Amino acid sequence: MFTIGELAKLTGLAVGTIRFYESKGILSATGRDNNNNRYYDDDIRAWAKFIVYLRETGMSINDIKDYKALLAQGDQTIPQRIEILNTQKAKVYQQIKAKQEQIRALDHKIERYQAGSTKHV
Repeated sequence: MFTIGELAKLTGLAVGTIRFYESKGILSATGRDNNNNRYYDDDIRAWAKFIVYLRETGMSINDIKDYKALLAQGDQTIPQRIEILNTQKAKVYQQIKAKQEQIRALDHKIERYQAGSTKHV
């Protein structure tokens, strides 16, 4: 079992972010201890880490909430979950392609400067 501070360290999330995710319904504590402090288990830790990955891909809080609702409905929603993840994966590939184009543009400019060009365009 983890405290909210320990969960934050394990996932890289700020305590405030964990509380925000709880308020949005995409993360929840496993329970509360005798002092009424939240505690979390390994399943919640793994889910929180997956939320981090989804957010890093640009997935919205609402989309994560929808995904979580499908999880709660059970295995019959696996096809819908696969579709959501494939859609998100396609977005990540587009982001990678855009970053590769940006790198090429930067490399081109560096090469021009190294070759002695003083053009600013």
